[in-house]
Amino acid sequence: MNHAAEIAEHAQMWRISDDHWDFWLDEHKPGAGEFPFGTREAFDRLVKWVPYVGPGSWPDEDMLPIGYLGPHPGYGDARQSRLTPDEERTEFTLWAVARCPLVLGANLTKLDSYTRTLITNQTLLFIDQASSLSRPVDSAGLPAGFENARVWRATINTPGARGYAEYFAFFNLDSKPVTLKATWKELGLDNNKHAAQDAFTMENGKSSKDVAVTLPAHGSTVIEVQ
Repeated sequence: MNHAAEIAEHAQMWRISDDHWDFWLDEHKPGAGEFPFGTREAFDRLVKWVPYVGPGSWPDEDMLPIGYLGPHPGYGDARQSRLTPDEERTEFTLWAVARCPLVLGANLTKLDSYTRTLITNQTLLFIDQASSLSRPVDSAGLPAGFENARVWRATINTPGARGYAEYFAFFNLDSKPVTLKATWKELGLDNNKHAAQDAFTMENGKSSKDVAVTLPAHGSTVIEVQ
């Protein structure tokens, strides 16, 4: 981070962590530094790089170790990712909303249907590729209940422009389920009513002044605001 501004001037993509592997949170061995880097740690790391991310630049949080890792993963034996399906979704969603390069670490010849559906989610791919501004929502403005949660907001174009869209990604970092409730104003929008569509179920919610999502342990979802 000491040279972040300099790097941003001379490069379009920056590797920002040690090797990322299929852990939610791993205890690092003495002398191993940050290796291996887990999903939970990526939340705090990506926030630090937000000021340096913009059009034409991407923070590289390393590969996505989801799906089947084999025959020779490079770390450990061949295996299905240790991440749960909810953790895989959270990781892929975080990479997308933070505009990270989506480098898949899975064996494509043994790609399971869940991972295939996840990595081909058109909304997440659109957010990753087209966001003009991606940033975490300030936790200070969020109501009670968000203590173990994170919210990221991705904007595409500007209000009034063709193709303008707002997306909110909700993440549960807790090891138990949670229901998160907030008004659109608390999330940074105006206080008018907004309709919401879930990027995974594609269900449309009624226009309202607030939003509520129930997430499993280490789970996530993305809401498109209309």
